[in-house]
Amino acid sequence: MEGREGYEVGASIIVMMTTLAISDELYAEIRRRAAAEGTTDTALVEAALRSYLGLDALVDRIHDRNRDVSDEDALQLAYRELDAYRAERDAS
Repeated sequence: MEGREGYEVGASIIVMMTTLAISDELYAEIRRRAAAEGTTDTALVEAALRSYLGLDALVDRIHDRNRDVSDEDALQLAYRELDAYRAERDAS
């Protein structure tokens, strides 16, 4: 899969390594919740951000319209749509 600038391609998904500054209390809650759910800190934060940004809903809408689209393709289409929206917004 082709990656966007600043992203690494690995395991059929695009990932970007970054650093976030968050409070100790928030990080402790992330770790606690991830452990309780049997997932990683990264997976928990990614899921929360996708939900907050509305990407999960966008992927679901893409699936509803195109049942034969894979999760990976739907997510890539969602990112392309988000990029197009931002470009249009920033141009005005």
